[in-house]
Amino acid sequence: MLVLQFTAIQTTFGQSITVLEHRFKNVTLYSGLGGHVSRYALDNIALEETRCRETLCMDKEICGCVQRTSYGLPCVCEIATKLLEEKPILLDEIHHHWHRLRMGEESNEVGFSVDVELKAIVERLKKLPFEMKLEVKEGLRQLAFPETTMMSPPPRKVPTKGAKKKVDIARSKGKITSTSRIPSSWEVVDSQNPDSQPSPSPTTSSYKRKKGARLGKTSLNPLPPPSRYPKPKAIPVMRPIDYMSRFMHPFIEKVVDVIGDGHCGFQAIAEFMSLTEQNHIMIRTLLIQELKNHRDDYVEVFAGEDHYNYILNGLHPPANTKSCAHLVDKWLTFSDMGHIVVNYYKRCVVVLTNLEVGNS
Repeated sequence: MLVLQFTAIQTTFGQSITVLEHRFKNVTLYSGLGGHVSRYALDNIALEETRCRETLCMDKEICGCVQRTSYGLPCVCEIATKLLEEKPILLDEIHHHWHRLRMGEESNEVGFSVDVELKAIVERLKKLPFEMKLEVKEGLRQLAFPETTMMSPPPRKVPTKGAKKKVDIARSKGKITSTSRIPSSWEVVDSQNPDSQPSPSPTTSSYKRKKGARLGKTSLNPLPPPSRYPKPKAIPVMRPIDYMSRFMHPFIEKVVDVIGDGHCGFQAIAEFMSLTEQNHIMIRTLLIQELKNHRDDYVEVFAGEDHYNYILNGLHPPANTKSCAHLVDKWLTFSDMGHIVVNYYKRCVVVLTNLEVGNS
């Protein structure tokens, strides 16, 4: 049993190192995590990202930061900041527990040193051409300062319009030294006759002028400051116990909520027995042993060999656990397997379900 569990853990670590799901590929948020953290950690971050895209919550009080404090993974408010700034999640922002993808003794850092490698890089740089030196320097800069970018402002303002105007040509030839625009004819007339009424402007201004005001004395209507971030909204989270009738709440001592992936019944039993959800294979093995040890009794309960073999085959784990959600024959059916659970664990089992869900 321990050998099987050890092999399963090693397989999971190997998948985390070599396999990256399509939903994480070519995504800026996960660009630095593939092959370096556990797939379970990536799944938890993806769930927080889904919640973040629904609310775009950046308030720590509303977020609660449960995932950061409990698991050492980025929470909703941190992911929202990353998405707005279009920056990836750094490995330093994830707890070192999720970086460990191999089993064995802890690494000894007493004799760890990179002085030889750094010295070799410096010697190699002296022999490289200048263009190659720039590329190596850029790679080292990205390793040393991953939070920065290589973008820099242009050395001069890039012209984005068509041909130069006559005024620009005259100014470039030295005929016009002033940087102010040339006044129009009606502005010249108004400046020579200050007591007269101002001439109407030939163009429509976007600002409203006060009645009777002179040129240059405009009244600007202040615009409200733009709101960069939308106001976060709190999402009401329904607790698992709220699905039960209210009169039953005082009699409920423990609630276990598991993922509905086809193993949910066995995972719930594992959680109730103070194990983890990953021990659902152990629960299946124990129930198979109970069924085989009392074969004659269960054949009589199930009214024949055919139904007994059907239940025994359903307790065996599927060959491909990823597609288990589609194999109904491998689910925990309480109408038949409930007797085995009661006899082995000496606990009373009751099934409460909705009409939409059916007997499961």
